[in-house]
Amino acid sequence: MSLQTSDKIKDLNKWVLQAFEDSVLDDILNNARKAGEALCKAVILHHYNEIKGSKIILGQEKINGTALRSERQLDFSGLIDVVVHEQDENYIIVKPKSVRNKIKNYLQTIRVHGNPASHDINNPNDSSNLADVKFTKFALVQLISWFYKDFITKPIPPRLLQYIGDIESNYIDTEKETSLYEDVRGLDIVKIQYPKQKVVLQAKVNDPQKKISYEFVTVEVTNNLVIGYAFVKKNISISITLQHFIDELTLNLANLTICSPRVISPDTGREINRISSIQDKFKEVANDSLLEITNFFYIDDFVWQYCLSEYAKLLDLNLENEQYFVDQELFQLHNNQPIVLKPSLQYIEQIINSPEKQEPVNIVVGRAGVGKTTFCEQVVSLVNGIDKKRALLISSTDLRNANADFTVKSLTDLYRLFIKVNEIDSTEALEYNNFEINISCGNLVLIIDGLDEIESILKEKFDLDDFLKSAISLNEAYKSCSIIITSRDYHLDRYIQKDSVSIFFLLGFSNELVDKYLAKRLSRQRVKDAQKYLSIFDIADQSLHTPLYLSLICDLVDRDEYDEDALPDISESIYYYSKSKLDNLIYKLLQREIGKQSLEINCDDYFELIVEISIRHQGEISKKDLNEYITIFFPSIEPTSNIESDKYTQFYISPLLSYDRNRDTFKIKYDFVDLWAKVRFVLSNFEREVLDGDLKRLLIEIYDGSSVLLEELIEMKGIAQMDYIKHGGNILQKLIKDCQESGNKPILARKAISGLLYLVLSDQNRKTKSSYSNELVQLFRSNKLNCLSIFGQFFPLDFREVQVYEGWFEQFHNFEKCEFPSDCTVFYYSTFKGIDPKFSATLNSLLFDSTCSLNEELRRAFDDSLSSAGNLSSQVRTNLYRILKVGYRSGSFSWKSESIYRMAPVKGHVSLEEYLRFLTLEGILEKRSERAGSGDGFIVATNFKDAAKNLIANNIVKPELETVIKKILRDFHGL
Repeated sequence: MSLQTSDKIKDLNKWVLQAFEDSVLDDILNNARKAGEALCKAVILHHYNEIKGSKIILGQEKINGTALRSERQLDFSGLIDVVVHEQDENYIIVKPKSVRNKIKNYLQTIRVHGNPASHDINNPNDSSNLADVKFTKFALVQLISWFYKDFITKPIPPRLLQYIGDIESNYIDTEKETSLYEDVRGLDIVKIQYPKQKVVLQAKVNDPQKKISYEFVTVEVTNNLVIGYAFVKKNISISITLQHFIDELTLNLANLTICSPRVISPDTGREINRISSIQDKFKEVANDSLLEITNFFYIDDFVWQYCLSEYAKLLDLNLENEQYFVDQELFQLHNNQPIVLKPSLQYIEQIINSPEKQEPVNIVVGRAGVGKTTFCEQVVSLVNGIDKKRALLISSTDLRNANADFTVKSLTDLYRLFIKVNEIDSTEALEYNNFEINISCGNLVLIIDGLDEIESILKEKFDLDDFLKSAISLNEAYKSCSIIITSRDYHLDRYIQKDSVSIFFLLGFSNELVDKYLAKRLSRQRVKDAQKYLSIFDIADQSLHTPLYLSLICDLVDRDEYDEDALPDISESIYYYSKSKLDNLIYKLLQREIGKQSLEINCDDYFELIVEISIRHQGEISKKDLNEYITIFFPSIEPTSNIESDKYTQFYISPLLSYDRNRDTFKIKYDFVDLWAKVRFVLSNFEREVLDGDLKRLLIEIYDGSSVLLEELIEMKGIAQMDYIKHGGNILQKLIKDCQESGNKPILARKAISGLLYLVLSDQNRKTKSSYSNELVQLFRSNKLNCLSIFGQFFPLDFREVQVYEGWFEQFHNFEKCEFPSDCTVFYYSTFKGIDPKFSATLNSLLFDSTCSLNEELRRAFDDSLSSAGNLSSQVRTNLYRILKVGYRSGSFSWKSESIYRMAPVKGHVSLEEYLRFLTLEGILEKRSERAGSGDGFIVATNFKDAAKNLIANNIVKPELETVIKKILRDFHGL
């Protein structure tokens, strides 16, 4: 059945009207979002016709007519993409481009501000920002005007028209709103150039009505020698601004520099020659003596020359170019289908060089081994080859041993931690303002490799939302930010629908790129050998090949042939799994290496060497320590030289190791092989029930459920099949003993217990609360869970059949979702930290024994649950205020639909449904249909309006309202 354009226009009018008439801020934003969705659907149906438009909206086909297998109705973001589509000229709806950009901005404003997930309706302290509401209403007005006047060329309905003028004039001054987001940071720039000189004057002039906006800074460089800097802004009249500047100039300057951001034409999308315009206008208004001492710069050129150039050589990293690099294609999802863009470096270069960035953050996601690190290194080389640009690469490897003493909430925080961990000398590090300004104006391209791993390392010391917001804020002044971030595809949902973020995918090599890579790396005969292994290992994923596997295959065929009959099979190994393609590949590679070098060891011995580097030396081992390890553990290996630096060259050239000449150290060549070794080490020790310091350290690494290591362990559970409960239970008993014998500092043992629980209970499927609890009982071998320790986003549990002694619960965010008994004690001698549950009727005075230590938030929720009459009375009063306020506006009550009332946030275990039913039965709310076809709704009854108004307007509880509160306390709370 086709959707009707007329129905969607009716929906549009209804939601716009409710957004304009409502007084509850959250309701306004949510109604605006519904209006935006209706507008998009009306546009699509009107433009394409109702049959085709319906198929597009319902996810049955693409705009080009291609049918889709999995039908999924477009969400608001998908609808916006269709309306403002511009890639294919045949399917552009909105023309010209300047109008299209405005429509896109207004729709995105409504989408972001009206996102229900961004407002916590259960939090009584949460109120939507009034500025968001004002700008959302303004965006709605602009969209309505465009839709009726320009798109369908019909008059705006009278009921909407009455609001248009008021909202445009009273709710928002668009020039003022724009100016709020344009801080050119003139003073910061000048102070970077002259850190020790005295700033004589700083003036910020802003008159949106006259289109005047600039910042003026003067510095005394020597006695009585003052130089000035004028930073003009974008949305101005150049001639009026310059005339105002000269009229206000009273200082005798030795030199004047006028700086401007670059400006893009909204019609052509190309850069305007603004400096030339400023020079021409300045000649008209300035005298000859002022003209002689005045220089003109684009801000990014000025910042490069005077703030960054001395650091440029330090930032020009000497990365080794990947000798056999083949650029794979970059993809982007459209309607959940991957669309190929261009080779990754070409597309990234286009992003970096684009004149204006609406979306400064570019997330490139891909599976392990797909080539994200190599991609980042190539981007560094690309950027450093562009005039007046430098790349700064921060890798998760650089922060592997980071121990942050502050929370990373911004790009600057991450840079500060990077400097600290890598002990970079202050003379080589950018001052933080310099760092921010150069990123802001596009001179410095920040590349972050493995943001998901950085999150895993820093855990609660990393705030992703604030981090991305900091990137967006840096882009606001000049629209020139380029931030490239890589992450594993497991974390894709962390970035979807984030404002100002573009998401791209690296999916691997196509068959054509495989041939190109093999031809580049191998001789013609060895290419055939590699293709043989490709067919044996069958490593393609939907016709795309993982570059890491391909590289390992090339390493394999690169080694000389030998007789491998005497070597043991993979099934005899205690570390490698025959069902794993990667294990088979690495095993085969090491077999060949052992044969080639005539090493009297097996593949398990070689694995132990990798573990020594990866785990016991945290990923890097000195040549001296490597030599010592080989001498002790492989005594049958003959040295190749008496010289220490050449003692064991047969290991130095290993295909899995890379050598750093400057540091005289070895690392695992591939990051994913390093992770692979940790996973196999954990699984092997787990199955053999060997609890040593190394296993304990790796269990601690996964203690809060956020580690990349845990993700890999979970994926391997399908291959490494064993009795996790049995083995885990035996290891757990050792950890419990360790915890009880640790004196006053058992926290590490507790974290290891938590990590073990994540490992044993986690798999690809979510289970019920009782299932998780039953597995815990099996694991602890008792309903009495001694030393149960839980950190982070652990699974919700059923505590009705268990008791916990000496437990530890820290940042256990699912605590409020657990099941609890109503009549017995569960927790004894247990500690709770960072637990902040919402009010729950299931909490009662018996749950926590007096021996427990409760954090303040939990204690407060616990106290609330004791049914304190004072607390509950206040709670009921607040809930009544929120419900009654829905229909209140300008001193009177009006009818509102039932759907609007159902958005009122209430606190406690009495549901909104029960409140509405009670208030209707008591005659406080009248339920009726106000208009034909509009559905049921409510209005405050006439005889209760005075009491309701006094509560809302004056915070006064009149006798009739007090009676209502007492009845609710009696009927629902037993008081």
